[in-house]
This record gives sequence, structure tokens and C-alpha cells, in this order.
Amino acid sequence: MKYTLAEPHNLDYIIQELQGSLYDALVAKWGTDKLDAYGRVYKNERDGKTIPEVFVSGEYKPVYYNNQSCFFFVDDDNHIIEDEDHEFTTDIKIVFMLNLDDLKTATERADADVKNDVTEILRDNDYHFRLKGYIQGLSNALSEFDISRLNKNDMQPLHVFAINTSWSYSVI
Repeated sequence: MKYTLAEPHNLDYIIQELQGSLYDALVAKWGTDKLDAYGRVYKNERDGKTIPEVFVSGEYKPVYYNNQSCFFFVDDDNHIIEDEDHEFTTDIKIVFMLNLDDLKTATERADADVKNDVTEILRDNDYHFRLKGYIQGLSNALSEFDISRLNKNDMQPLHVFAINTSWSYSVI
């Protein structure tokens, strides 16, 4: 399911464009309806710990494994202006938490296949970002969040990775 904002602005607008395109392409490629697509998450503190949450239907909801695969966007806390055109830049991670058993992939190396699928889709689309690389593993992909609540690990069939990107956007 695609979770979108009714009226996205600025960075959320271009994230939501990519969220929709990425979701549609991955659902078709992987032959699944077991994929949740979230936009930008909030880094909310709960009981002294930072967790990723999205604002859905008037409330904050954590975006850990919800018994199916998902992806979401985590922006850096710094958004800087590099030119006189009032264009901001920031780093954004696109985090994927996948149950590989739910996805149809090309080979028995589903973990490699899904990274390749995502990278191809991102590379072949013209958005406001630059690909910088990927990181894998639960603690690496979610390094800014408390993961102690997760009772899942990053072992087959579960797979966690993030694509690192750099985005440019305008607020004018």
C-alpha cells in the first residue's frame, strides 16, 4: 500500500513522486501486493529512544516490519543552501525492510536481486537526486534509530538495506 500525504510540499512533494514511481515499478517487478511504501519518516523520541515514525490518519505509526515488506525515506538533519538560487541539498536514505519470501526475483540470490532491481529503477529515472551507494544490515541501515524493539534479524528471508542519495530541492 502507498501511504501518501494529501498536500505534500517542497521536499515531501518530490519524495512522494519517487515513492509512487518506485512502488509501482517494484510491485510489478516483484509480483507482490505485500509492500508498504512510506514517504519521509520522522525521527521521534519515545521513552528516550529515537524511532522512525510516519504520520498516517492523524497519528504517528512506527515503520518497522509490519508483517510485510516496506520502504521509507530518512532525511539528514542538515539541509544546506549551496548557491544563490535558494536550492537546498540534503542526504536522504531510502530504507528497505523486505521479506524476500514475498517477492518474485530473478535468481536464488534474492538479496542481490532486490538491490539490483531498486538501483536500476532509481538509475533509470530522472529525479532530483544523485545516487551515492548502498549500505546493508539492520544496524547500518537504521543507524540513527533504536532497533532494540525489533525482534527480527537481518537473515534470510528478511533483508534490510538502504540506498544513499543526495537531493536538491527549492522552497520557492
